[in-house]
Amino acid sequence: MKHAKKKVNRLLPLWMSLGAVFVVLLAAYFIGVGFFSSHFLPNTSIDGKSVTLMTQKEVEADIESGLKDYTLQVSGREGLNKTYSAADLGLQYIPDGQVWRILKAQNPWLWFTKFFGGSSETATEPSTRFDIDKFNAVLDTSDFYKDENMRPPANAYITFVENAYAVVSEDAGTLIDKPKVRRAFADAIHTMDSAINLEEADCYAGPEIFGNNRELIDKVNLWNQHVPFSITYLFGDEQEILDGTTTMSWINEDGSFNESAMRAWVKDFGKRHDTVGTARQFTTIDGETITVEGGGNYGWEVDENAEIRAILDAVANHTGEVREPHYVQTAVNRPGGEQPEWGNTYIELNLSKQHMWYIVDGAVQMEADVVTGLPGRNATPPGVYNILQMSSPATLVGEIQPDGEPEYRTKVSFWMRMTWAGHGFHDATWQPWFGGNRYTYAGSHGCINMSYNDAKTLYNLIYEGLPVISHY
Repeated sequence: MKHAKKKVNRLLPLWMSLGAVFVVLLAAYFIGVGFFSSHFLPNTSIDGKSVTLMTQKEVEADIESGLKDYTLQVSGREGLNKTYSAADLGLQYIPDGQVWRILKAQNPWLWFTKFFGGSSETATEPSTRFDIDKFNAVLDTSDFYKDENMRPPANAYITFVENAYAVVSEDAGTLIDKPKVRRAFADAIHTMDSAINLEEADCYAGPEIFGNNRELIDKVNLWNQHVPFSITYLFGDEQEILDGTTTMSWINEDGSFNESAMRAWVKDFGKRHDTVGTARQFTTIDGETITVEGGGNYGWEVDENAEIRAILDAVANHTGEVREPHYVQTAVNRPGGEQPEWGNTYIELNLSKQHMWYIVDGAVQMEADVVTGLPGRNATPPGVYNILQMSSPATLVGEIQPDGEPEYRTKVSFWMRMTWAGHGFHDATWQPWFGGNRYTYAGSHGCINMSYNDAKTLYNLIYEGLPVISHY
């Protein structure tokens, strides 16, 4: 018995030590349970960042601090590359309980196992908001967002270059869809993405027809049968070129020439270069510069039919021509030059003063009073004319009346026609005097009445084709 008692006495300290260790460990365990009820367990990460031993508030403060370093890089067409900071966007972190829920989801009773177990990775949904006014102001002041810096897209098209037709590729442009850009920004901020590519986000407007368009390629092949060819029209020191740039609008879908379109162009070409019947500046014998209203038959006039034939030949033969247009008639000088079209030799007829002058090389060779057409239906027309026909003698025949007879049939000794409608200079021996206001009550049917001697003198001085400038 004494031996057993001794043995128990020797084991008592050991048991007491083990008990003390157990008590300490148990206390430490419960302290750990309490600590990890409000702190994250070891080897725990949220959104890729360690939060071991951190409280909910510490984690949220760390997230908020990290938000200040957030940047959003925006890229797009034509080298667009711009970076916006959280401050630029008015970005703020809004705690919404996610961190608290992650904390509460962990098991603090097993805290000690986390020292030896694997890591725990958790992700959160971004919880941010941005200042909408600041956000809008940032976008509105961005260069790429301004209307004046956005180039609309352009479809591929056909052009004429180096004597051939070719397809010009589309231009993507830089025109953005502003609502789409706003949504792309908002989505990136919400998910905390660090970059946006506006092209990939489908924020740009785009062309509808591209350079590989089969229809365009087929047209080019058809159209090129009409080139090369060119006509360089000469107008004194000026010129105008007709080539495939213009004729591309004349080609039908089947590749043939649309002659109606060609004729319309030639007609317009004539209007642009013809001077017959146009208003022109004129310096009177008195030195006054006036505008002679449109009218008359003198000046430059393109021969449209001859030009149409010449163009068709040039296209068919693929020629390159440098020449003047074909003309029905020409004038002494080119329009727009230092000298008037009619030169320095012409007749000036002043309808207001009832007087005419024959000017040769700038000097008056003869002048005379006249009686012109009775105002109204028979008024002598203003304009720039030329002497079309000369006859001596001649019979002037008026308009045919309802009874089949002409209004008049008058014989004159000297007839100098300036219009095919019947206006011209002639002797009028029935007029007792000339000039003054006689034309207002005893005017002619439109002709320019002269005394016999003045008409004879003029007839012997002038020639067919002589310009006549009639004005008030």
